[in-house]
Amino acid sequence: PKWEGGHFEGSEYERLETLRLAMNFGADYVDVELE
Repeated sequence: PKWEGGHFEGSEYERLETLRLAMNFGADYVDVELE
């Protein structure tokens, strides 16, 4: 997310949905930043 110096400009909901999709498609890991 932007607040962590990233480039994702979507909402927090969209960011989490993208990470969920990665997990559903078999990503070996996802990097999650929590505030």
